Amino acid sequence: METMSKSLEPIAADPPAKPAAKPVREPKASDVGTSLLGLLCFFSGVGLLLWVFLAGYTMYNSTPEELIRAGASALDVTALIQSAGFAIIRILLLFLMALAGSLLAGKGVQLYHTARHKPDQP
Repeated sequence: METMSKSLEPIAADPPAKPAAKPVREPKASDVGTSLLGLLCFFSGVGLLLWVFLAGYTMYNSTPEELIRAGASALDVTALIQSAGFAIIRILLLFLMALAGSLLAGKGVQLYHTARHKPDQP
């Protein structure tokens, strides 16, 4: 019985060791260039998104007469179908440009982050 009671006593554990602090390294020229490229990519994507939103807002505020091609009467079914197809194509292109802008901005952020937080090579 005495051996059983000794085995149930808590064992004193060593406190966890703190990880060694990494030395601060100076950024290399390639890191600065990559950071600038990442920022340029990010701002290009944001600029493309702003342009898409402006074009979409302009299209939203346009009157139906502006959307129908010039010279087409309201009773010309062929012109109305062509104008509707043209409007749908414009909307799809705005969607694709918004997608491209968001992907470009995301890649710019990823590139900037990678350049700033690159692990040291041994």
